[in-house]
Amino acid sequence: MQHMVSEHRESLQEAWNAFTSWLKQVWARCQAPKEQWQELKRLEDLREVYTMLQERTGQWPQRWKQEGREEGRQEGRQEGRQEGRQEGRQEGRQEGELLLLTRQITLKFGELPAWARERLERATTDQLEAWAERILSAESLEALLKE
Repeated sequence: MQHMVSEHRESLQEAWNAFTSWLKQVWARCQAPKEQWQELKRLEDLREVYTMLQERTGQWPQRWKQEGREEGRQEGRQEGRQEGRQEGRQEGRQEGELLLLTRQITLKFGELPAWARERLERATTDQLEAWAERILSAESLEALLKE
């Protein structure tokens, strides 16, 4: 009988050890903040793990929120950089189109009057592109820049 109790105790201890190992290696890696992994790894007994988890798990949701906010900030910065680059390229294209169209107009019709320069500077990219196509057939500056 004592032999059976001893085997049962050993079997129970093996199960506790396996569960403790699983808690430390699998569950804690998914749930615990990274800085607490090392502390969990040092614990050998299920009671120690239980005590540590009881003390610390209440703090984890706050840590998860903090990590989520930081991730959100990083993603926001990345998106902001991408949008900034895209806007910069768009502005560069528009400036290039404006310079080229201004040069073409000057070559075809002579010096730009103030009203035409203002109109060109307020133009959208679509307007500049339309005028760049029309300059080939326009007979006057007024005809070119009409609405």
